[in-house]
Amino acid sequence: MFRALVSEFVLDWRLSGKAPQTAISYSKFLLSLAEFDCDPDLVAAKEWVSKSESVSVRRKRAQSVRAFGAWADTNGYEVFSWWKHVHLAREAEHPQDTAIESNYLETLRKVSSLRKRGQRRTRTGISVSSVIR
Repeated sequence: MFRALVSEFVLDWRLSGKAPQTAISYSKFLLSLAEFDCDPDLVAAKEWVSKSESVSVRRKRAQSVRAFGAWADTNGYEVFSWWKHVHLAREAEHPQDTAIESNYLETLRKVSSLRKRGQRRTRTGISVSSVIR
């Protein structure tokens, strides 16, 4: 029954206008959970989530379980009622420095042609009008 509900979940996800790729990813994760345990409970789901060494994968696995559980609740299915107890793995944040005008001007001094300036602009996300100045 769980596998049939996954198919319905994916259809509802797409029909509601949500990202199709997310539905595909969640479906793959949920079917992997079904292979791990054909009738998963909270303990099985937590064990399955923890099986991956990657924090990102553990987070995505938990997200798929939570999304499916929320969908099941909304649609009146009495499965995955424990979904809120599957916690999302925390990923370490690695913020990037923001480019400031001095970084931009230094880069412009390093490039010799307008073409290279345009290429540099596309890599840094700076607008065309900024390069032309």
